[in-house]
Amino acid sequence: MESLHVAKKYSVEYGETRGFHDKTGVFYDLLDALGGEPNYCNYGGIYEDFFNCRTEDYDDAIQNLMAYISDPTLLTESDLIKDALDEAGITAEEALDLMQRYQQEADTSDGCLHFYVF
Repeated sequence: MESLHVAKKYSVEYGETRGFHDKTGVFYDLLDALGGEPNYCNYGGIYEDFFNCRTEDYDDAIQNLMAYISDPTLLTESDLIKDALDEAGITAEEALDLMQRYQQEADTSDGCLHFYVF
């Protein structure tokens, strides 16, 4: 039998790393193209406001971006990755730096990285 519960403790602190200004949907698409399998979590179905990514999938996305940097034609999703990077106006190396900084700042104790846009 299932029962409804309330959070006894809920605490959010936002990290200092910022990127993809006004292009958060592009980051979502890039993460998806890299195998990160992000998912949106808000009621309106607009992933740009709040989404998360499982830690293991995020690690895979970083590894895939590193592979893309070493050979931009290696991955079958290379065109999607290039399109997302071009739309964001950043290089793959800049995206990797941001993704690694997000990873270092994130509290992944629940197995996910949580992204919020404001």
